[in-house]
Amino acid sequence: MCQTTLIQESIIRIGTDSYRQRLEAAGGKGLVLDGLIELNESLSSFYNVVDGQRADITVNEYSRFSEQLGIFLSTIEELCRYCDQLMPGEVLSKEIKSLHRNYSALYELKADLDRMFKPYADDQQFNQLLSAVSDSMLSI
Repeated sequence: MCQTTLIQESIIRIGTDSYRQRLEAAGGKGLVLDGLIELNESLSSFYNVVDGQRADITVNEYSRFSEQLGIFLSTIEELCRYCDQLMPGEVLSKEIKSLHRNYSALYELKADLDRMFKPYADDQQFNQLLSAVSDSMLSI
């Protein structure tokens, strides 16, 4: 079993932070370096949690947070697009590149998870079989 609740809570928290960053920047406040550094650290930690749980995620668990993860990635992508329009200084530029790397890593992770689970999401017989195998493995 993966830590679905932790993943969902992290998506909400980090997604809210990235959306707030985007709104503040669009509102004329510009990007705040400390906020971008913190966001990058959160994205990196989130990636490590989800990637570390990859082998334990079931079809049912992924279906609980896959749509949320897609919206989360869209929010980060919008922030990346906004950052691309800026002419930042050297320090901020480094954090923007880090934001792009984090986005790319999370995008690829979601693509991998989609390839693992989407073909089977509607297959009831396959899902029952997977549940039975998971239950069997837990009893070992």
